[in-house]
Amino acid sequence: DSDSIEFAPRFFNYFRISATDIIISTENDDIELYTLVIRQEDILSTDDDSVITVDRGKKKRKSSEDGDGESSFGGGDNEEDGGDDAFSFKLDYYATKFSIVKNFYNKKEMEIEEFEELKGKKLFMHVDFISKMRFSNTVPFGNCLSINLEDINYDEFVFMIDVQNNELSKPLRQLQALIDNKRHEGCSTYEDMIQRMLDLIIESQNRSMSVQGEIIIRQLLRRSDNVLKRPDFSRMIMPQDYQIMTINTALKKHPSITTSMATPYLKYQLISQMETFEKMSPSDLDSAFRETLEHLNYPVIKEY
Repeated sequence: DSDSIEFAPRFFNYFRISATDIIISTENDDIELYTLVIRQEDILSTDDDSVITVDRGKKKRKSSEDGDGESSFGGGDNEEDGGDDAFSFKLDYYATKFSIVKNFYNKKEMEIEEFEELKGKKLFMHVDFISKMRFSNTVPFGNCLSINLEDINYDEFVFMIDVQNNELSKPLRQLQALIDNKRHEGCSTYEDMIQRMLDLIIESQNRSMSVQGEIIIRQLLRRSDNVLKRPDFSRMIMPQDYQIMTINTALKKHPSITTSMATPYLKYQLISQMETFEKMSPSDLDSAFRETLEHLNYPVIKEY
C-alpha cells in the first residue's frame, strides 16, 4: 500500500511527475514569465529540521553541534553514502510548500500561486539545485530563494518525494532514524531507545535478537564530559551522565584511532577532529591493521 503524490491541478501547468521526481513541464510556452520562490523559513534541514540561514551572496545552515557536516551549500555529505535517506545520495534540505510567481520582478503585475503536496509530503531538494537559487528580500515573501523556471534543466529534478510502502518500509526507516538521526525518534534516554528499537524490530517482523540492537545503541553512548569515553555500565547511570550520538558522529568520535580512521572520515580525523591523537582505546580492527602493516614491512607498535 504505497502513497500517491497529489497536487492541485494547476501544478501541472508548470511541472510533471516522473516516478518520485518533480521536473519542469516541457509544455509551458510562457515558461520565461515564471519564477519558483521558496521562503527562507520554509527550507529546513533533514538532519534536525532547523531553518537555514540565508544572506546575500551566502547560503548556509545554522551551525550544528560538534561541527558535523558542512555549513556551506557548496559542500556537505551529498555524495553516495548509503546514509540517512532512502535515496542513492543524501538530500540535505526540504520544503513543504513553494510558490510559482508570474512577473516576479514587477511588483505591480506579480501573480502568485502557492503549492504544496496535498498530503503534506516533504519536497526534498538537492544541495546543487539550492546553490543555483538567488537570495532576495521581496514583498510579500520576505527573505526567500528564487530561480526562473527557464533556468532549470528539463532533465533536472526540482523536488524529490519519498513515496513509502506503508506496510514494509516505515518501521525500517524508523529504525534507521532511531540510530542515525539526532532526534532519535523522540527518545532522550538509553532505556527509551532500547524499548523503541524492540518495538520497531517487532513491527518490522525482523528476526534480529534484541541484544544485537542493544550492542549498536551502546556504541552511540558517550560520557557527557568526554566524547571519547563510554559510560561506566558497571554502575547505575543517569541521563545527565551520557550523551547519545548518531552512527556517523559516533564513528568520527570513536575512542579507537583504528576504528575512526577506517571510516569514510579520514580528512575529518586529520584536519577537523582535535581529539584524533588522544584516541588510545583498543579496537577489534587492530589485528587487521597490524597484519596489513607487517605485510607492507612497516614497523608495528606492539603496545599502546
